[in-house]
This record gives sequence, C-alpha cells and structure tokens, in this order.
Amino acid sequence: MKNLKLICLFVHYNSRNKIDDYVFTYLQHLEKAGFVLFFISNSPLKPEDRKLVNEKVRDCKIFERENKGADFGAWKWAIENNLVPEDFDYILLANDSVYGPLFSLVPVIESMLANREIDFWGLTDTYQGGWHLQSYFLCFSKKVFKSKAFQEIFQQNFSDEHKLEIIKKGEIQLTKSLLNAGFNGAAYAPYKELTTDTEEWTAINPTHFFWDTLIERFHFPFVKKELVLQNPENIQSVSNLFQLIEEHSSYSIENIKQSVSGYLASFDSPTFFSGSISVLCHLYYPGSIYYFLTRLMHLKSPQTQFVFNLSAQLYYNPFFCEMLTKYFPGAFIIFTPNQGRDIGGKLAAFDVLMKSGIKTDFTLVIHDKLSPHTPTGIQWREQLLKIISPEILPEIFKKFHQNEKAGVITNEELIKNEFDPDRERFTCTSSDNIFNYMRKFELQVSDYKFAAGTIFWIKTSILKNFFSSFSAISVRRDLEKGNALDFDKGTNIHAWERLFSFVANSQGYKTVGI
Repeated sequence: MKNLKLICLFVHYNSRNKIDDYVFTYLQHLEKAGFVLFFISNSPLKPEDRKLVNEKVRDCKIFERENKGADFGAWKWAIENNLVPEDFDYILLANDSVYGPLFSLVPVIESMLANREIDFWGLTDTYQGGWHLQSYFLCFSKKVFKSKAFQEIFQQNFSDEHKLEIIKKGEIQLTKSLLNAGFNGAAYAPYKELTTDTEEWTAINPTHFFWDTLIERFHFPFVKKELVLQNPENIQSVSNLFQLIEEHSSYSIENIKQSVSGYLASFDSPTFFSGSISVLCHLYYPGSIYYFLTRLMHLKSPQTQFVFNLSAQLYYNPFFCEMLTKYFPGAFIIFTPNQGRDIGGKLAAFDVLMKSGIKTDFTLVIHDKLSPHTPTGIQWREQLLKIISPEILPEIFKKFHQNEKAGVITNEELIKNEFDPDRERFTCTSSDNIFNYMRKFELQVSDYKFAAGTIFWIKTSILKNFFSSFSAISVRRDLEKGNALDFDKGTNIHAWERLFSFVANSQGYKTVGI
C-alpha cells in the first residue's frame, strides 16, 4: 500500500448543516490508511466545521454541492468536474452512512488489495435485487474506474430519483455492469460466510441482520447508521449495540450518542394544536426506540402533556432516559413491571395523569407497536401510526370539534366489529372476557365497533368519567402478566383492546375513522 496512490471520494450530508464527530473519526482513519480525501458535502458547511476538517485531516479537499441524487449524485458530480487526478491506483467511494471504523481499516484494505485477481471490491455483498456489492464503501482499480462500464453508470441522471431508484440504477447496476464487462468483484465479508440459509438471500440486508456477527467474526469496521436510528427491519438485538462495541472495540460510543441526539434534534419542532392533549405512551422495545421518538416529536406543543411508561430495559438505560428528558421536557416518566402488556402500561400512565390534576381535551393512547411475533408487524405499525402523521393531525382535531359524537378516532382501516348478533357472541377468543367486563362495569353498548391495535385518540373526559369509578390501577391488576397472547384462548388484555371503544359508546360516543 505504501507505493500505491489511493483516492477517496467521501460524501457527506447532514440536515442540521454540521459535521458530527463520528464523521471526523472516519476521515482520520481513512487518512491513516493512506487515502487522499475529497470531502463532498451535499449540505452547506459552517465555517467552523470547515476549519475543523482542515485541523483534523491534513490531506483533505472540501467541496459543497446541492443535495441532488444523494451519494451517487455526488460521485457523478465529482467525476464530471474532474476532481480525480490522473495519477492514482485505486479510488474509494464512501459516505457517512456508517459509524466507525470500530477497528483499523489498514488490515482490511491490505488484504483486499493484495489479491490481484480482484478488480473492485466492497465490504459486504447482498442478493437483494441480484448479487451486488453495497455502495457505502466501494473500491475500484484504475482500469475499472476508466472503463466504459463504470463511466456509463455515472452518466445517468440521479438528481430527481428517490432512494430506491438510486439504489437500483446506481448500487445494483454498477456491480452488474462491471461483471458483464469482465471485471472481478468481491466482498470482504461475503454473504455466504454469514449464513447458510439460501432462502433468505433475496430478502436480507447483511449490515442489518448480521451486524453483530460481522463485528464478532470479521472484526467488521462499521455499523450502519440506519440500523441504529431507524432499525427498519425491527432487529431487537440492536439494543446490545453499545455493549458489543465496548467489548470488542476501542471505538468511542460517544460518537454514536452524539449522532442519535442530533438525529432527534432534527425532528424537534414543536407546534400548536386547537386543544390541549395528553399522550399516554407505553414503550417496551429498545431496538427501534429512536425512530419511534421522532414520530412522537410531531405531538410536542405547549398544550401537550406526555406520560411515558417504560419497560425495565428502557427505564434503566441511562442514555435513553437522557434523550427522553432532553427532548420531552416536563414529561412524566414511570416504570411498571410487564403486566397487561401495552394496555397495562397505558392504564398506569393514565393513573399518573389523573393524580397530577392536569386537564386535557384529547388523549392519545399509543405504544411502540412492533408485533415481533408476526411477519407483518412493521406494516401493521405504520397503519396504526398514521393517526400521528403531521398531515393527518389537523383532520383529527377538526373531526373532534365538528362531530360531537366522535369519542374515539383511529385509522379507518383499523375499525373492526367482531360481534355476531346471531350467536350473540364476539368472534374473537376473548369473547367471554369481554362479556365479563361488560357485566362488571355495567356497560350498555349499542355499537360494537372498536379501534383495533389500541392506538387511538379519545376525548379525555371519557377516560376520566370511567376511571373515576373504576381506578385504572385496579383495572390493571386483573390483566395477565408477561407477554400473554390470545391465539389459543382469550385474555383480559385483549378484551380491553375492545373495551376502550365500548366504554366510549356506553357514554354516548362513537368510534370513527380518519
């Protein structure tokens, strides 16, 4: 490597127009590995950040451009503007979509460049959309970079394309075109060495599903930002990320923590609502928690009171609690054992609201819905969370104000009715549990529609009227402990999924859709 000239086109983007510490760490590692750096920012840079780049990285040229076409748009721009000098041996295309390096890059680069049969390589490969190398870290020999097959990829227009189209036209097609041109490509951590389950090869992103295996077996240098901040595939082992990094690496997790905080800050824009609201939120799963908090940010306002009921794993997570108190100041934060699942957590949260004496017009009942026991859990979550989308919120409050009979509001697609009038029973396994509660609470129900999934808006007065007679904590005591499911037999937990709407109906209100 000492006699080779290595060039890196490094693409950066930050919605807050700053450079986070993890990026500086990455650049310093690339410099130590022998790369001349061309830092291309798709977002404006502050003078102090430009100065820091020059101070922290000696051989780095800085460029700014409009954010069009994401990383492939930036690499295309660099090629068109002849940023790459002629006297180089290898060129690396990289971006800031990863945290790290957790380990030195030098052994990785040396081992890959030592194999003269490889013309281009990446750190990981995937079979999504056909076999190809993932584009967050791609290295090419000069003959590949100069080839027609390579240049034609970057003659495409990426500016107006969405992320998935850029992946298709850029990342996937780049590998295919180079292979068709006769070049040899390889991955440092091949997919076939991560799993023997060939049925999964077309559907899995290895940097997500095997993030921990990569670190433990390959001393893999990176963790994808998307995995930490959004966790789109609901991989719960991510909750062990900090611990695993500290066990295997000297990398500062403060870099990741700073990035997480900045990610949350980019969504922090309180608004104003037409009424006062309370948010009863049960948080259980640690894996996707930061993404979920960004969704709740849209509900922040001077008229909003948050009550968070946390699982033990979250309550005793100092960094998470730091983020929660930082971005939701004034919120009540409690911890209860796992009794009643999300229903039990919400009842405990409402009990706190009642005892606080805080009065609100409307209440959002919500939890971090993931349903890990079903393959459609993520789609189910997105349907449920539609009612907190910024574009939907005005419609929610408008419907409450215009329709005095609207007591519960949820996504229209999720309003269910399981009552069979011919059999005088509910078609769910919890039918007996529901009738027992209706008798106990003397509920007179004329409309059996309910908000499935237990994420809904409700007039706060409905809850106060009911729980003034039957305390939320006493109701919680009757709920099953642990992660009780209703597949084989009914549960009080799942009866209450229906009962919130029935309680509203017994007071003269309806469950309506949006």
